[in-house]
Amino acid sequence: MKAGFQKKGKNKIPSFLVYFKSKVRKMRNLGLGISGVGHCSHRGHLTPVGQNAMRSLITAILVTLLVATSAAETLSGRCIKVADGDTITILTPAKRQVRIRLACIDCPERRQPFGKRAKQFTSSLVFGKQVRVHVVDWDRYGRAVGWVYVSNDDGREICVNRELVREGLAWVYRRYCSDPQLLELEARARKVKRGLWRDPHRVPPWEFRRLQRRLKWVPVSHDFGVQTSFIQGTFGHRG
Repeated sequence: MKAGFQKKGKNKIPSFLVYFKSKVRKMRNLGLGISGVGHCSHRGHLTPVGQNAMRSLITAILVTLLVATSAAETLSGRCIKVADGDTITILTPAKRQVRIRLACIDCPERRQPFGKRAKQFTSSLVFGKQVRVHVVDWDRYGRAVGWVYVSNDDGREICVNRELVREGLAWVYRRYCSDPQLLELEARARKVKRGLWRDPHRVPPWEFRRLQRRLKWVPVSHDFGVQTSFIQGTFGHRG
């Protein structure tokens, strides 16, 4: 989950609010504010600078309202695809496909140990079933970031995010989340060496992605060793 919140913990700030605050700060620097309109006006009209700043503020307000409304929504639909352990696609009743990034967790990548198992576990819980998604944000890739809920065989609703952590198939993504229940589930899984925690050489997926980005350009020497060129690898993942 990469574009969810700017700060973790109780003081976390949604990204759309950061954008809005930057616009307000810019207007203050220009001398235009609720109490400062008179400084940029003449005979009831704003100067060109003031007009541009006002347009920016109006745009920021509209974007804030739009994103805030979207981020607070609850989506429901049938899961039609599982890309990996923490990314699924649902089909809503309106026949709209929405990609979902599970909030607060990070599963091993497909090329990592337990990456395939995490995907299989998520598939066993949600694929082909009706799910409910409590959206907390939208990331820069257009994915809804949220908590995914599904009914199990007993008819009891479970949280897929927490079940992945409980089974040792996901890390708590501390950069964006400090949910105490998730942290407790992770600690228990780590203590009994469940899932990925039994691997003594485990690597957090965010570190794995960072390494892959560094290796994106791989040096290749020509047969005669006279020149060196670079080829682009096939690495990189959105997380």
